[in-house]
Amino acid sequence: MSGSNGSAAAVAASTAIERDVAPRIVGIGLATPLAQAHQQQSARLATEVTLADPAQRALVQGLYARAGVERRGSVILGSTTPAEGPLDQQTFASEGEAEQPWPTTGERMALFSQHAGPLSVRAAHDAFAQSGTRPDEITHLITVSCTGMAAPGVDVELMQHFGLSSGTQRLNLGFMGCHGGIVALRTAAALVRGQGSGAERACVLAVCTELCTLHLQRTSRADQHVANALFGDGAAAVIVRGGDEDGGMSAGARRPTIRASSSMLFAESTGAMGWSIGDHGFEMVLDRSVPGLLESKLSDWIWPWLRAELGADVRAGDVCWAVHPGGPRVLDAVERALGLGASALAASRDVLREHGNMSSATVLFILSRAGLLGGSAHETRPTVLLGFGPGLTGEAALLEA
Repeated sequence: MSGSNGSAAAVAASTAIERDVAPRIVGIGLATPLAQAHQQQSARLATEVTLADPAQRALVQGLYARAGVERRGSVILGSTTPAEGPLDQQTFASEGEAEQPWPTTGERMALFSQHAGPLSVRAAHDAFAQSGTRPDEITHLITVSCTGMAAPGVDVELMQHFGLSSGTQRLNLGFMGCHGGIVALRTAAALVRGQGSGAERACVLAVCTELCTLHLQRTSRADQHVANALFGDGAAAVIVRGGDEDGGMSAGARRPTIRASSSMLFAESTGAMGWSIGDHGFEMVLDRSVPGLLESKLSDWIWPWLRAELGADVRAGDVCWAVHPGGPRVLDAVERALGLGASALAASRDVLREHGNMSSATVLFILSRAGLLGGSAHETRPTVLLGFGPGLTGEAALLEA
C-alpha cells in the first residue's frame, strides 16, 4: 500500500455522511436489452461496417479479442437476434457509407427516446421489488445518462409509469461518463442527509440508463474502435433512504450505508478522456495514456482518503473493491496502483465479460454482484466504489455493510 501526505486536497474533497441520518441503499434493480451479441459477432459486424480504412481489419479484430468482453446487450439488435451466428436483425448500419449514410445524431437520439424508457422501467421495477419501497414514498428522482438526451425524457416516463407524485423533485445528471452512477449515489446520500427529519423524509430513486451502442462509429481512429469493442447497453436503478427506514425489506437483509465520497480531477490529464457531440453520434476520446495516468496518480488520492475514513492501518484486503471496468488495461492499472490481489476485481471483470462497459450503470451491476444486499453469507467488509470519467476525473464512494 502506498500514499502521499501531499494529497490533503483529496481528503478535503471527501464528503462524510452525517451518522444521525445514515443514507442506506435498500434496493438495486438491473436491466439489459433482450438481444445479446457475442463478441465474435460484434467483431464481424465491426469489420463489415465500421472500418473507414479496410487496412485496419486485423487491428480491429485484435481489439475485440482483447477487450475482455464475451457478450453484451444492444438496442440496435432485433429482439429475435440469435446469441450466435450472423447479426441479421440489426438495421442500424449497412456496409459502405456511400450506399447508406451513417445514422445521424438525431436518428440515434430518436432510438434513445424509443428504448431508454422501457429499459429504465424494468430496472426500477426490480429496485422497488427488492427494497419493498412503494412508488408513492419516492420524494426525489435522479436520472443519469451520457448516451442520450430528450426533454421530457426518462424522468417523466418513470413518473408516469409508476405513478410517482407530481411533486417529485427531479435531477438529471448528464454527460458525466462512467462514474455517473457514483455521483448519483453521493447525490442521493446528500438529499437523504439534508432532508433527514420532519414529516417527509427523503426517499430517492436513481436510475442510470446507457445505450452506448447507439454511438457505434465508422472510423479510422483507434480509440473509437476501442470504444466500439467495449461498450454495451444497460440500466440500473437504486433506492436510497434514511437509516431508520426499513421499507418492506425482509428481515436480515443488508442495507449498506453510503458512508463517504470523494472526487478527484487528476492533474495534466484533461485531454485523456472525453465526449464530443458529432454529426453521427457522440464521439469518445480515449487516449492510450489513461492506464498509465491512473497507475501513477490513483494511490496518492485513494489511500489518504481511506486512511482518514477507516484508520491509518487500513490495507487493500480490508475492503471490497467495486471498480468500474473501463477496460482490461484500466483494471490492471488499478490493481497495480492500489496493490490489490489477483481476485480483488473479479466482480468487475465478470460484469465486463458478461455485459461490456455500460458506462454509468456498470458500477451498480458490480455492487449487486458483490452481494451487499444479501444475507449473512455475503460480503461484510466496507466496499469502495471507484470510477473514472472525462476530465480525467475520479469518483469514489465508501459503503459500510
